[in-house]
Amino acid sequence: MKHNAASMLKFRLISRCGNHARYLLASDLVELLGVSRATAYRMIAEQRLTPLQREMLELKIFGLIPGWDGWQIEPGALVDPQGYRYTVGEIMGIPYLKALKSG
Repeated sequence: MKHNAASMLKFRLISRCGNHARYLLASDLVELLGVSRATAYRMIAEQRLTPLQREMLELKIFGLIPGWDGWQIEPGALVDPQGYRYTVGEIMGIPYLKALKSG
């Protein structure tokens, strides 16, 4: 399979915290952000994102939550900055524990 030079260009995404990095193809940007192919190639050429696009990619690719520094979403869990994993059941039980404590 032969590729042209433009199809091999990549966008270098580095998380704001600097702990995560990934290279994205134009097809990745099209799929993840819903932009046109022309826009994806322009983003690659300029190596720039809007703040909203960065937040969307950091959430979708790295599981990073805007405004929750150090927290991460993984399949079936929320991970705190120290690495402790909270399952869906544990999170859903918080209101019950609060009610027990106050009651």
